[in-house]
Amino acid sequence: MKYLTLVFFFSFLSFSQNQEAKIFFNDGETFEGFASITGNNKIKFRLNLEDEPTKFSSNEISRVEFYGLYTEAIFEYVKLNNQYNLLQVLTEGEVTLYAEVKTSWSVLFLNLNTFGAGQYSDTNFFTLYLINKKFPKPFNKNPFVGWKKKMMEYFSDCDELVRKIKANEFNRNDLKEIVEYYNDFCTDL
Repeated sequence: MKYLTLVFFFSFLSFSQNQEAKIFFNDGETFEGFASITGNNKIKFRLNLEDEPTKFSSNEISRVEFYGLYTEAIFEYVKLNNQYNLLQVLTEGEVTLYAEVKTSWSVLFLNLNTFGAGQYSDTNFFTLYLINKKFPKPFNKNPFVGWKKKMMEYFSDCDELVRKIKANEFNRNDLKEIVEYYNDFCTDL
């Protein structure tokens, strides 16, 4: 889970700059160029680095795929609580695992003599969502509290996976592997 958290955090930081990307419009059209994610869940996109960027939201696009020398990641707009949020796809299939990070900043102390210089602290809050294509309601209960029971209920249509969870072959740090196992061995894809 620590690895998953670090990958998500660093990939999120990477996409605040222009990076090679492909955007997917809601009408099925796609374009390749350069994109970045803004702080308010919008995508800035340009065909060439010399062009002015255009901002897009969930009204126009459904997905952006970043690729390049060091990083590849996919972000999709997902409807949560009647609004669309831009979430990173960690693994996809019949069940898709998404991650969302929110950063909270707080001032530890402020030095008025230096016009606002001081010490600041940031805290990242990660939320993981499981979304099943058959039942698109997101499952985002805290997977670390009673996770075994929740996972066995969520994946109850796959006896072998439930057995593996019950036998501790998978633990709460293996959420991505659990979803991948389900998609590989428990669906008709």
